[in-house]
Amino acid sequence: MVAHESGHYLGLFHTFQGGCPNDDCLTSGDMVCDTPPDQNLFNILCFDGTNSCSTDEDDTSDNNPFRAEDLGGLGDQSDQQTNYMDYSSVLCFDIFTAGQARKNGSCIRAKK
Repeated sequence: MVAHESGHYLGLFHTFQGGCPNDDCLTSGDMVCDTPPDQNLFNILCFDGTNSCSTDEDDTSDNNPFRAEDLGGLGDQSDQQTNYMDYSSVLCFDIFTAGQARKNGSCIRAKK
């Protein structure tokens, strides 16, 4: 898929890079804070509610939008199966996050 490979070219990692550890979203996983931790390598369904990691809230910094709700975050989230940098069915892909679009000053456009 061109969008996925272009993401790699522009310095993006897979959403499941490094699995679940989420001590610091700037240095853990795919190193993009607005993609929740993910360790699922492939899903055939687009929105099956898979949540392969329960570590979304581990990074309590303001950088992590998935920190606990009582800290002002969104809390634990499902895997982003529609993210171009995930491995899902090609029919599922439709987003780069704003953080991915900003990564390394890339020219990727995030879906609003």
